[in-house]
Amino acid sequence: MRDEQAQQPQQRATQAQDASRYYSAEEEEGAFASGTRSSRPAARYERSWSVGGNEATSTPYAKPASGARASRDASAKAPEGSSGKNKKGSFYEDVEPQEERPARGRKPAPRPSQYDEEPEDFDEAYDPQEDYDDDNRGGTRWYTWVLIVVLVLVLLGGVTYYFARHSDITIPRVIEPAVSFIRGIITEPTPEPTPTPEPTPVPTPTPVPIPDASEAVVIGFNVDPAVMESMDEPMLLQVTTSLMTDKLQVVDSNGQILMEVSGSDTYVDTAEGRVWRLMYYFAAPYEGIIEVYPGNVSGWNEARANGTYVKVGETAPEPTAEPVASSSEPVITSDQTADGDTSVAALTENIYVNATEQTSFSRETPVALGDTETYTGVNGVLTFRATGMRKNAAYGGVNIAENTLEEAWTAQTAAMDTTIDSSAMQPLIVRWHANIRASMPLSEELIEKTAFTEVIVAANDGKVYFFDLETGEATRDPIDVAVPLQGSISLYPNGLPIMFVGGANAEESGLFAYNLLTGKKICVIKGSDTTALSSDCGFMSAPLIDYSADVMLTAGNNGLFYTLTLGKTLELKGEGNNQQIDSLKIDPKLEVYRAQSAGAEDATVQTAVAAYDGYAYYATKGGVINCLDVNTLTSKWAIATGEESGVSLALDDVDGLALYASSVGTDGVSIRRINAEDGSVVWSQRFNGNNVAAPVIGENEISDLIIVTVSDGTAATVYGLRKADGGTVWTAQLSTAATSSPLALYGAVEEQAPAEEESQTASQAGSQTVQEVTSQGAWVLQGDDNGALVLLDAASGAELTRLELGTAVVGSPAAFNDAIAILTQDGVLHGVVVK
Repeated sequence: MRDEQAQQPQQRATQAQDASRYYSAEEEEGAFASGTRSSRPAARYERSWSVGGNEATSTPYAKPASGARASRDASAKAPEGSSGKNKKGSFYEDVEPQEERPARGRKPAPRPSQYDEEPEDFDEAYDPQEDYDDDNRGGTRWYTWVLIVVLVLVLLGGVTYYFARHSDITIPRVIEPAVSFIRGIITEPTPEPTPTPEPTPVPTPTPVPIPDASEAVVIGFNVDPAVMESMDEPMLLQVTTSLMTDKLQVVDSNGQILMEVSGSDTYVDTAEGRVWRLMYYFAAPYEGIIEVYPGNVSGWNEARANGTYVKVGETAPEPTAEPVASSSEPVITSDQTADGDTSVAALTENIYVNATEQTSFSRETPVALGDTETYTGVNGVLTFRATGMRKNAAYGGVNIAENTLEEAWTAQTAAMDTTIDSSAMQPLIVRWHANIRASMPLSEELIEKTAFTEVIVAANDGKVYFFDLETGEATRDPIDVAVPLQGSISLYPNGLPIMFVGGANAEESGLFAYNLLTGKKICVIKGSDTTALSSDCGFMSAPLIDYSADVMLTAGNNGLFYTLTLGKTLELKGEGNNQQIDSLKIDPKLEVYRAQSAGAEDATVQTAVAAYDGYAYYATKGGVINCLDVNTLTSKWAIATGEESGVSLALDDVDGLALYASSVGTDGVSIRRINAEDGSVVWSQRFNGNNVAAPVIGENEISDLIIVTVSDGTAATVYGLRKADGGTVWTAQLSTAATSSPLALYGAVEEQAPAEEESQTASQAGSQTVQEVTSQGAWVLQGDDNGALVLLDAASGAELTRLELGTAVVGSPAAFNDAIAILTQDGVLHGVVVK
C-alpha cells in the first residue's frame, strides 16, 4: 500500500509530462497500443471546458472523431452514468449517452474518476440543474444554512435589543458587549442642563484719546487771488493742515474773525494732509494780513498757525476832523476839577514836519491804537507794560497749584549804573513767526525750533542782549548801540523785525531803530534839538507803534513829542508759506509836536506815554498831563497837577476811559483817576512815601482794583485800591524799599482764544493774538530792593511765597504764561517759573 502511495507522485509527473507533449495521430495510436499513453489516441480535437454550466472551446486541439475524450488517468475511465465533469471542472471527452439518472432520493451511482473516459455526448451527460452533493457544494442545502444563519442573527438581535431596552434585567455575560453596543446606539443621550445665560455685559467702548491742540498744525496757506480790485468776487483760500485739525478760524490783522469752519464736509484728506477749500467775500476794502488758526476739540494751537498778505478793493483813509490851528493863545478844554487839585494848563503849541514848522497838520493814514487785546499781532510782551494802555507786563495765563516760585536759569548782562534811572527798564518777550526768524541771524537749531520765544533786554552798558526764554542761553550776538541805554525796548507789534530802544541822557543819545535781520541801525531821532524844551537828550519812554498806519509815537526826555511815519518797504524771497524777508528798508518822515506850558514848568518827560485810539497821554516832570490828538498834533486837553509826575501813566477802558497818574515827592505822593475824555479828576488819594512804581490795572478776577506800590526809601507797601473811589481794599507790607513795578498774573482755565502764529508770510505780519483768558484766580508778583521776589494773593494781599534773587530787583518783570524774566541790579537776568 505504501509502495503504491509512493509511486503516485511519480505517475502523476509522468502523466503531466505526457499531457504537455504534442503527438501526431499515429504516435498517439501507437503510444496507446504500446501502453505508453494512458488514454486512447485521437485526432486533434477541440478542448472543451465548462464554467458554471457554460461550455467554451480552446484551440489548437481538434475534437476527436469518435467523440471520446481521453482520461488523464490510464487506469480510470468515466463510469457509466457520469455527467462527464469532475468536481475540479476537468475536461472530459464526449461519451455515449448514459442511462437515466436515478430518481431523487436514491443514491446516485459513483462518479467516474477523472481518469475514466468521459461520456460521448457531454451536453446530454451534464445537467446544470442537477443537485450537487455536499462534497461538491451542490444541491439545495446551502439555502437552508443561509436561512438558519439569518434566523439566528435575528433572534440574537432581538434578545440583545430587549436587554438593551430594559436596564433592570440582568444581562447574560455572553451578550453583554453586544447589549452595551446596542444601548449606545438606541439610547438617547441625556441632554446636559441648559445653563441659565448670564446677561451679556454691555461692552465698554475703548476710549478714543482726545488729540492735543498742539497736533493741529497749518502746513500751507494759499490765497487766490491775493490782490483783488473788485469785491464782487470771492477770495479763495486753500489751507493744508494736519489730520488732527478739526476746525479753522480766519482772522484779519485787527483780530476780527472773518470766518470759522469745521466739519468733514469742509475738507478732504489727502496724502499731503487735510485740505480745506474756503471762500470769503470781503464787505469792505481791506489790506493787510489774514491769518488761519488751526484747532481741534482740545482748543486752538497758539503756535502753529499761518498767515498771508492780501489786498481787496481800494482802501481809503477814514475822514478825520479838521485840525485846530495852533496859535499863541492857550487851548482851554476843561475847567478846574471838582476836588481843586488840578487846573487847566495853558499851552503854546508848535508842529514840525521834517524840521519844517507847519501851521496845521492832518495825517493821511489815521492812527488808531487798539486796547490790550488788539494792540499786538504777535505773542508776547512787546513794549513797556505790554501795550499802549500800559496795564500790565504779562502775556497769557498761568496754572498755579503749588504757590511756589522756582528759578530756572540765569544769564548775565551788564551791571546797572546807579546814576541812571532804570525804573522803566523791562525785558521784552516775543515768540517770532517761523518765517520771520528764518530770515534772522539765528542758528539752524533755533530757526527750526517750534514756538521759539526770545527774551530781549537793554542794559546800561549800551548793549541789547538776546536769550532763549526756555533755556536762558544767548540766541545771537548783542547789539552795541554805543550809548548807555535807559528805557525799555519796543518791537514792531505785528512781528516785523524792527526794534526801537532809547538811550540815556548823553550828547549822542536819542531813539534808535534797528533792523533785527541785520543787526544794523536804520534810523535815529536825536535827543538834542534846537526846539527842545529840556536839555535831557535821553528817551526813557518806550515807543508805541500802530502797524496799520505804520506810525511810531513816543515822547523824548527833551519835552518833545514825536511821531515817525516809517514808510517801510520789504523785498521778499521764496513763495507761499516759505516766503521770507530778503531786505527791509524804511523811508521815514518825522513829525514833531512841541507844547510849552504858560507856567514854564519843567517839560522833561520821564514817564511812559500811554495811548488809545487816536490819542496819546504823557506827563512832564513839572506836573502837566497832556492829551494829544496824534492825527492832528493838537492838544485835546491839558491839566497841571502841581506835582512831579511818576514813572508811568496807565489807561483803563472799564466803566468809561480812565487815566491813572501818580506823582513823586519828598512829602508824600498822589494817585489820581482822571477822566480820559475831558481831563477831569474823578478821585485823588494821598500816600506817605516818595516814589510810586507803574500801577497794575486789574482785570478778570480783580477787574475792580488797581495795584500800586509806594516806597519811602526804607520800606514799601503794596496797595489794592478800588477803581471806583480809590478806597483801600488791602495792603501788603514789604520789609524794604521797592522801586520795581508790580506784575499781575491771571489763572488761565477752559478755552483760550488763538494766540501767536508759528508760521506767517513775511510780507507783513500781525493780527490780534493776545489770549482771551477765562481766569480763575489772580496773583501779584513784587520785587524789592533786597532781591526778594514776593508772590501775593491779588484778592487779599496775603503773601503766598517768596524767592530770594540776591540783589535789588530793577524795573518791571515780564511774564509769558508761567515763565517770568526779571532783571536785578547786578545785571543778571533771571528766568523764574511760577507753579
